[in-house]
Amino acid sequence: MRTKKKTQLKITAISLFLIAALTSVCIIFAMSNAAKAQAEKIISGAYYSELASPESFVPAEPETAVTVSAKNAIVYSYKRSRPLYEKTENGGKIYPASTTKLLTAYTALQFLSPDDAITVGDEIGLIHPLSSRAYLKIGQKIKVSSVMKGMLMPSGNDAAYVLAAAAGRKITGDPELSAKKAVAAFVDEMNGFAKTLGLENTHFTCPDGIHDDDHYTSVYDMVKITKYALSDQTIAEAVKTFRATVRSESGEINEWKNTNKLLDPDSDYYCA
Repeated sequence: MRTKKKTQLKITAISLFLIAALTSVCIIFAMSNAAKAQAEKIISGAYYSELASPESFVPAEPETAVTVSAKNAIVYSYKRSRPLYEKTENGGKIYPASTTKLLTAYTALQFLSPDDAITVGDEIGLIHPLSSRAYLKIGQKIKVSSVMKGMLMPSGNDAAYVLAAAAGRKITGDPELSAKKAVAAFVDEMNGFAKTLGLENTHFTCPDGIHDDDHYTSVYDMVKITKYALSDQTIAEAVKTFRATVRSESGEINEWKNTNKLLDPDSDYYCA
């Protein structure tokens, strides 16, 4: 049996665990089943156990304390609906990078059904040259649920644009709308939807999170986004899947591996 680092988060009876760690933010969500969730985390000199009372904080041993280098961070208990740890600068404002895709996914599913088959178009040519990709191909016909996996598992920016373009055409009611205009319509809808969800410090400029000074959120808004996103079964299923082989409606096969190290059995951070 693998010997785990003392600083590793250990959880049993987990139904889902999602972690998003960026240079500016670290967000951890633990969702346990209704039976007996057990969670332990040592972070920045504090030890917290879900088995104890919410106020039960015990100083950690010096050698097990974790230093959080991110300027903004939050550890949030989905079970207790409260933060367990917070660290913020500048009001918690962050550039969310690929965690943007959680709102992309949730917004897209307001207009697309998971079983809808959509066709990959020239919208994939709009992504940044250094983007992470799901390697979808123009002309590929593929289900929305599969594109979701391509976006949320390997963090495919091409998949994010495919969903944005398809949903954008549904939003405008124009199936012939250009890729650029369809994606722009979708991003406008994302921002409008963010306001509807009560996200007061969020503004997005793209569906994949490529940096833009005007593309930002806060750690607190990211908590809300993640809670809403994980309430959808299609999204929840995608983020907890480590490997997937998908055959599209047009016959292409894509193989994806999740970038979440907590799901990787070969990672020191693997959480069984």
